[in-house]
This record gives sequence, structure tokens and C-alpha cells, in this order.
Amino acid sequence: MKNQMLIKIAALTAAAFVAAPLTVFGAQITQKKAESIALAHAGVNAADVVYTVTKMDWENGSSVYEVEFMTKDLEEYDYEIHTEDGTIFSMSCDAGNKVVHDRGSRGPGQKTPVIPLETAKSIALAHAGVKEEQAAFVKQQTDHDDGQIIYEIDFFVNETLKYEYDIDSATGEIEKWGFDTRSVRPANLTQNGTGNTAAKKTETTADTTAKSADNANHQTMRAAMNAALARAGLAENQVRWGKVELDHDDGRQTYEGKFFSGDLEYEFEYDIESGKIRDWDVESIYD
Repeated sequence: MKNQMLIKIAALTAAAFVAAPLTVFGAQITQKKAESIALAHAGVNAADVVYTVTKMDWENGSSVYEVEFMTKDLEEYDYEIHTEDGTIFSMSCDAGNKVVHDRGSRGPGQKTPVIPLETAKSIALAHAGVKEEQAAFVKQQTDHDDGQIIYEIDFFVNETLKYEYDIDSATGEIEKWGFDTRSVRPANLTQNGTGNTAAKKTETTADTTAKSADNANHQTMRAAMNAALARAGLAENQVRWGKVELDHDDGRQTYEGKFFSGDLEYEFEYDIESGKIRDWDVESIYD
């Protein structure tokens, strides 16, 4: 009798040991489900996606799927989705490649914003579905991107939900946007405000310095872009520009950038001192 009792206890213990992980993992969503959640939220059809990269990771104490994909319009999306229930922790959409291509018809550079800051803020709030009185702005400033002026607008809706927007100051088009549900709202941030005066002054000074540096580098950046176009044998209106940024390689200042034409992606490295392309790569966007 005693042996039979021990056998029953052992069996129950083993059953419980096996059942516990099944309960945990059974609650997890699949990778395909995470991808479908991301596509549905973005309003993108699977047929319009060029590539998708998904992996599991551990972020801020939670297991997440990191889902990245790019559309045929060259919009890049990044999602962090909770593996247990499919909650979207954060996302971002970068339509910069498409927007930069559209800028080509505007000329060499934009000196002042066309639309006022308040209009840009209204565009961001309307897109997020947030009323002005619900928003606490942590950033509202201008920056330069490829010789054009953009508004960088960040705001909190509650203690952890933060939205970030980059808006083209000439057209009002949203170049980048995203949100993070696990941000930490600054203690001195007030509703519909941007914190204390000292913080504003620091941000304004930094912004002015950044704009001055961007203006100084713009002509050199344009020279790098023209050299890359010449290497590819393409005209400005035949390409869609990606990022072009200043970098340092082995003690030399360079510009690294990429652009797209048809189904091809071009990447280059331009040496500022010599005025020549140092590195060059061309591949299909489907690779």
C-alpha cells in the first residue's frame, strides 16, 4: 500500500511538472501571429511587404517579438510585441526614404519652415488621436535633414506612453513616427508643457549648434550624393534616397549613404578629403 501511494504521488508530481510549462508556453502567441498583429496595426497587406525579419528578445523584463519589415513604398516599420498576449509595447514607422525622394523637386535647400510649429504639433496630435490638453510636450524643435527643415515633436500622454514625430516643415508630411508604452515621463514635465525654463534654454542652445553644423556640412553632403549618382549613372529623379550621414573611418571623415532605384539598393562611402567614392555596393532589395 505504501509503495502504491508513493507511485501515485510521483505520478502526480511528474504530471504537474509537465503541465506547468505547457500552461506558460500555451499562452504565448506564435511568430506568425506577431507578424499579423504588426501588419494589421500598420494597415499594410502582406503582399505589399518586401521583407520581414522577426526574432525573439528580452526587453525591460518581458519576452518580445521584434518584427521589422519594409513595404514596396520603402516605409520601414519596427515593432516590439509581447509574446504572451500580443500587446504592442512599441513601434516606429520611417517613411524617410520616400519623403527624401520627394524633396528632390524643391531645389538646393530650405532656409525657413513653411508651416508654423503649432500646425506641425496639431498634425502630430491628430495622427496620434490625442487632444492638445492630454499632451505634455517634451520636445518641439527644428532640425536639418539633407538641407531641409523638419520638426521634431515628442510628447507624453500619461506616465509611460510617449509619441515621437518628425514632420516635414515644408509640406506637413509625417516623415517618422512611433510610440513607446514603457517610457518614463520626466518628473518636471507638465501637461501641455515642456518642463522647466533651464531645460528649454539648454535644448535651444544645442539645437542652434546642431543646425549650424548641419548647414556647414550640407554642401559637402550634396557633393557626396552627386558623386554616388555619377558612379551609378543615375539622375536625381531616378532614385529614392535613404540615409546619408557623416562618419569617421580610420581617422578620415566620410559620408556613408544609400539610395534606391527600381529593385536595387546602392550603398556608398565618400571620402571628404579626396572627393572620391571609397566603398561601393549594389544589391537587390529582395536579398
